[in-house]
Parts: sequence; C-alpha cells; structure tokens
Amino acid sequence: MKKLQLSRNLLVRFAVLVVVVVAFCAYGIITAVAQAQTAENIKNAASSSTRGIYLKDGTFTGTAQGYGGITTVEVTVTNGYITDVVVVDTLDDEPYIQNVEANLIPDLVNQQTTTIDVVTSASYSSNGVRFAVRNALRQAGAMPDSEEAAIAALPTNSQTSTDELSIGYLTKQQEKEKKQSVASGVAGGV
Repeated sequence: MKKLQLSRNLLVRFAVLVVVVVAFCAYGIITAVAQAQTAENIKNAASSSTRGIYLKDGTFTGTAQGYGGITTVEVTVTNGYITDVVVVDTLDDEPYIQNVEANLIPDLVNQQTTTIDVVTSASYSSNGVRFAVRNALRQAGAMPDSEEAAIAALPTNSQTSTDELSIGYLTKQQEKEKKQSVASGVAGGV
C-alpha cells in the first residue's frame, strides 16, 4: 500500500514537472515566432514604398550619459524606419548592457520610438541607450511631434533623477502651459 502511494506521488510530481517544462517551451516558441514576425514586418515596411517618419536613411551615431559614463550607439535607418541599433561603446557593467541589448533594443526597433519603458534593474543603462538613440535619430531628420517635445522637455541638469527622466514627456500644449505657469509664478513673486 505504501509503495503504491509513493508511486502515485512520484507520478503526480513527474506529471507536474512535464506540464511546467511544456509550458515554458511553448512560451519560448510563441515569443520567438512573435519576434520573428515583428522583424519580418519591419523588414517589409522598410523595403516597401511607404516611408517611415525619419527623413534620412543611413547609419547615425549618438551619445548620452549612461550609468558608468558616456554610451555610444549606432542607429541604422532604412526607408525611414529604425532597422538596427548597436551599442558601440559604454562604460556600464556588462550584465546591465546585455539586459538592455536583449530587452530594450528589440522593443525600440519594434515600436519605432524611444519613448518605451526602461529595463528593470538597468534603468540608467536603459536611459543612456534611449537618449543616445534619440541623439542619433536627430541626425536622421524629423521626429514625431510627441517625441521631439519629449526630448525638448527633458531636464538638462546633471542632478536629474531617473524618475524625472522617465516622466519628462510633455505634449506641446503641456509644455506651453508649464512655461506659462512658471512665468506667472515668477511675475507673481512665488
């Protein structure tokens, strides 16, 4: 009787293990297929007659402050679409940059914007790459109004926190209202 119960327990545990392994494999396959489809869509869009939002094609270099110092990236634009981003140089620690390269850069290319979430536990490295890409994209020509406003609204002082950088996106109307409120506060003696 004990042997039968022990065998059932082992069988149940083995079945649970198999289900978990199958679920992880399925998730990995689904994720890989989705990424491949997105890459194919971008490739097709880049080679189609429809142009993306950037005026110039080519490879552009941008720099920005990362966690450990200046981060340099190269951004490739084809037919007006971001098709590749490569971190050329950084002083940030390797595990953080690898995390950014594996997670943030594919999102940036897939969404065709730098206004994306930073990578958890690599926020300074993420912001360094995001802002370096923005600086590179300025060379590629026009950006959407919201992204240009986001860049203009970014604080420039060196004591800026990550939260301020993440929240610093304003529409043109919000930026105008902010300037008016600051001006009225100064005029009102605040």
